[in-house]
Amino acid sequence: NVLFDTSYVLQCYVFGDGSNTLFRFAIDDNVPNTGAGNHEVSTWTALDWYGWRLVEWDLGDPNSVGNWIGDGIVEGTLRFDSFQLAYDPGFSAVTGRIYFDNIRLVKKTTDPVAVTVLDNAVPESFRLYQNYPNPFNPATTIAFDLPESGKVKLTVFDVLGREVKTLLDGRRNAGSYEVSFDASDLASGVYIYRLSTQQQALARRMLLVK
Repeated sequence: NVLFDTSYVLQCYVFGDGSNTLFRFAIDDNVPNTGAGNHEVSTWTALDWYGWRLVEWDLGDPNSVGNWIGDGIVEGTLRFDSFQLAYDPGFSAVTGRIYFDNIRLVKKTTDPVAVTVLDNAVPESFRLYQNYPNPFNPATTIAFDLPESGKVKLTVFDVLGREVKTLLDGRRNAGSYEVSFDASDLASGVYIYRLSTQQQALARRMLLVK
């Protein structure tokens, strides 16, 4: 029952099975005045890949709205309704197995890297988690815990130790965070991501497969 507006991007990890099953998001708009005319959907996405992939709907993009029982305009207060799946004869497989995970809302920003605050509670320790999904193509999520406020830097390196991207560089309050990393402009291979503060640093490996 989380309410939001068109300044957000709706995201979900979808495990595709190559079946070409059609997938889309459905939301209620103009909440609380719900009804048959208050449902909008994203355009269809064919699940033509194998493995995990991040699928998203920019709620402020009018070209990303599909056709259903609404008026085709996303407006007012919004609420997530459901996922929708469809079978296209001659295009989709008759059977399939599809998984969904980590549906979330990301606030749009001029920063190309989306940083989400997961919890304002103060973590007990400094932790850097394994990215998810891993292997990934082209996007993945990196989560970390900060037990105290301070300057934080999250950087990606190749296996030769060359810096390829800085995902975060600035002061953050204590808490748990997620950072979305889009590697569309990078080649397949092993990369190292490193989280550092003024007191300590942690690093992990991740695998980009295109």
